[in-house]
Amino acid sequence: MRKKIPKIKEFPDDGRIWRVDWFGGVERNEQVPSEPKIQLIISPVVDESDFAASRAVNHAERQVISIGVGQLPLVTIGSLWQNRRRLISTAGRTKLFSNLEISPEKVRVIKSDAIIDGAPLIPKRYHQIGAGLSAKCLAIEWQGDHYGIIIPVAEIIRFYYATSTDLAKAIFFGDFRHNLTSIVNPAECGFNPVERQCILKLRKEFSDSDAFIIGRILNSPEALTGVHLVHDSLIKYAVQGKSRTYPESNFPFSGITNLRVRLKPIPTSEDKKWRFIVFALEHCTGPFPFDSIICDRDNSNLRPEDDDDLPREQKEAAYDPRHE
Repeated sequence: MRKKIPKIKEFPDDGRIWRVDWFGGVERNEQVPSEPKIQLIISPVVDESDFAASRAVNHAERQVISIGVGQLPLVTIGSLWQNRRRLISTAGRTKLFSNLEISPEKVRVIKSDAIIDGAPLIPKRYHQIGAGLSAKCLAIEWQGDHYGIIIPVAEIIRFYYATSTDLAKAIFFGDFRHNLTSIVNPAECGFNPVERQCILKLRKEFSDSDAFIIGRILNSPEALTGVHLVHDSLIKYAVQGKSRTYPESNFPFSGITNLRVRLKPIPTSEDKKWRFIVFALEHCTGPFPFDSIICDRDNSNLRPEDDDDLPREQKEAAYDPRHE
């Protein structure tokens, strides 16, 4: 992992190990207006026996750093950094949640500092999030508890949408709503309903792996809404004169899924009842709106054979302008 993930210069270069505790707000980047910055709340590690434990870090030396959103795919809560490089070790343990229902009835938006039944959603004695108190989370009902699984919205964005630097910049800058032609050529995108096949004409800046995320966004109303929410929420708070905002988003699908996550269990006031703070999403079985994808690009000489493609009039549009 050390070789694959580049240095992030905003992290301390002091020889100590630093833990990412939480995501903070998003703020304007004066140097690069097209790439906003997102805050990271970090603390130095003083006890390596359990990186997720509250005692593992020195809270008095907690810092807030800001990185460009293009680096968001590289960072998770609980990731450990030394001399600006990410370490292989991480805080938290892996758990699989099976048969989770993702729906408006089972998922709700809540702030990190919410008070539930007279107690903090995230008790300070178990996990301190510093300047991330106003950050939004999605709470999924689990075993009768409306707040059983708590996932920071920034992690939803990182895992489902901002999976690469180019996608992160496009999502936070609002290109899917205001400048779709910078991502794809809409006139040459479509959907083959017979084969459930997504057809994309990507701009050259985006990779083939980006195509699966882009195809999902353009063919799933939930995913398109999730992406629009990111930029729209930033604009909403900017209009209100706030220099720092907390992005909103949602799951890119609805229905039943299995989620494998890295998390930290938090006891509640009820006997033997636990809530789970998700540090990082690792795997999700939520369905894509297509079974296969054909990806062409501006700088490719490859074209699908005529016999393998549907006539243009038989293709469904991949992008519905009514979502604008």
